[in-house]
Amino acid sequence: MSEFPKSYIIGQEYINDEQTEVTFKFFARLPCVFSNALLEDEKISMYMLGEFLVIEYSLLLSKKLFEDIVDGKSYNYVWSYLDKILPYINAEIQNNKYSKGQVLLRNLSFFDVAIAQVFKNKICVAT
Repeated sequence: MSEFPKSYIIGQEYINDEQTEVTFKFFARLPCVFSNALLEDEKISMYMLGEFLVIEYSLLLSKKLFEDIVDGKSYNYVWSYLDKILPYINAEIQNNKYSKGQVLLRNLSFFDVAIAQVFKNKICVAT
């Protein structure tokens, strides 16, 4: 019988892996006209593209996790990165709601996101 490790956390194989720079793009439908915004030291950008509010998030990601996302094995981790930046996005949305009088604006949720994409070197590698 093989020995079990003393401890294990989900995603442990990604923690100490080499990093690569990627960009996540989330396309959300919100009733708004939104001006361009840069948040959190310019790692997050928001702008309108047609009917979509586009959120771009650039970060360093584990190479193994990136490869697993591209292969379709670990795509569920993409949503955890949206969860991490939602407070910054919603704060900017609320700022626009009250400073620009856009009364139809509301907070963004996972259900508003129609498309999620992963980019490396400006090339879409996973949708």
